[in-house]
Amino acid sequence: MLSGSASTKEKELAERYKFLTDNMADCIWLLDFNTGRFKYISPAVFALRGLTPEEAMKESLEEALTPESLEKMKAITAEFIPRYLAGDPELEGRKFIYEFQQYHKDGHLVDVEISIQVLKTEVPGAVEIIGVTRDISERKALERALLKEIEAKNLLIEQLKASESQLSELSTALKSKNETLERVTITDQLTGAYNRFYFEKRATGEIERSRRYGTPLSLLIFDLDFFKKINDQWGHGFGDSVLKRMSVEVMSMIRSTDLFARWGGEEFVVLMPGTDQRHAVLAAEKLRKALSQVLHPTIGRVTASFGVAEHRYGEQLENWFTRADRAMYRSKSHGRNLVSEWSDHTYLTESSEMIWNEEWASGNTLIDEAHKTLLSYANGIVAMMQQDVPSDELMKGYNQLLDHVVSHFEEEEAILKQVGYPAVTFHERFHQHLLSKGLQVKKRLLEGHVVKSDMILFLMDEIIVGHFLTEDVKFFPWFRGESGA
Repeated sequence: MLSGSASTKEKELAERYKFLTDNMADCIWLLDFNTGRFKYISPAVFALRGLTPEEAMKESLEEALTPESLEKMKAITAEFIPRYLAGDPELEGRKFIYEFQQYHKDGHLVDVEISIQVLKTEVPGAVEIIGVTRDISERKALERALLKEIEAKNLLIEQLKASESQLSELSTALKSKNETLERVTITDQLTGAYNRFYFEKRATGEIERSRRYGTPLSLLIFDLDFFKKINDQWGHGFGDSVLKRMSVEVMSMIRSTDLFARWGGEEFVVLMPGTDQRHAVLAAEKLRKALSQVLHPTIGRVTASFGVAEHRYGEQLENWFTRADRAMYRSKSHGRNLVSEWSDHTYLTESSEMIWNEEWASGNTLIDEAHKTLLSYANGIVAMMQQDVPSDELMKGYNQLLDHVVSHFEEEEAILKQVGYPAVTFHERFHQHLLSKGLQVKKRLLEGHVVKSDMILFLMDEIIVGHFLTEDVKFFPWFRGESGA
């Protein structure tokens, strides 16, 4: 039996504990595990669940917890209560913290964190569970909001990935279409060879590369022999099949660094970087033999004539192409099915005087007399080069030709304006182009870099053929009364 003093102290201590539990924000409770009924619940349960302690103590665990939380509680206690009763030292005095959900009096769910500890009783095999329940609804709401935000971001990431995938697919499709478009743009649709536009673009780049690194660069031009006869005799369908078959043969034989293009009609070109003229001739001969052995259905064998020229330092594409083209026509004139290479000596010795033809008369006396004088100057310079006259004498003759060209162009333009020739502006630009090329030849001649055959090409192909046999003939009808104006 306790003394009065001890009883008083015990009572005071109980009152202090009650004061503490009654005024704590967290809800403290004591559960008889065997009966499943609460023995004590602190007043904080009202703030937590809207229930008085008396109302809460009347509830069973099934009523206090949601079904999911109840199953969780049963699983937890089923694991550690038997171990505790068996004296497992790991569970002695140990606290367990779990998260559950409970019902509020108004029906909404309350997220709680429960700390529990198992206590032995005086009754063997019976235990009590003391617990502290803390409202974590605000924290869980924040967690759920964060989780929702993370899920939204993850969804956005997935959508972005899907968009990236779609963009990648679109990009791949667009790239494929662009490649197809580029192939169409730069490829001859009949033969599969590159077209003239792409050849000129690549050739310009290769000329610059050759100049920069000092590497050789050669050009092959070939033309199918008697091709017009094929079209006339068997039709264009057979002609097209020949062009396609020949192109396949060439593409199978050239190097990956070479460029094969269709120049136009039955004329083709092969650009050969890193190749000098001697090796280009050997390559052309192999192609010539291979093409001559191809047996075409119905038609039989078709041959080709080749011209080869190596690029010269500082030479324009137009001049280089003309030299290779001249070499090719030499193969044509010597029997066809041949390979001819450009030779300055051969071209100089084969160049002959051009004689005025009355068919070249425009119908305007001043222009015709100027053309005759121009032809005379050009023939005189060609003769001087063939005779290998001193350079100062050659320069004197060339200056006389340029002076005449300048005065003739001015006079011709004035006459064309007077008669109302509609293309006079273009004709003026054409004159300026020729004068510019003429001055370039003069500059190279002064520097000692001019090649005699190049000067002949300029005089005959540019001034004579390109000028008044190609461009000037366009205004002849205006002086012959045939313009319809």
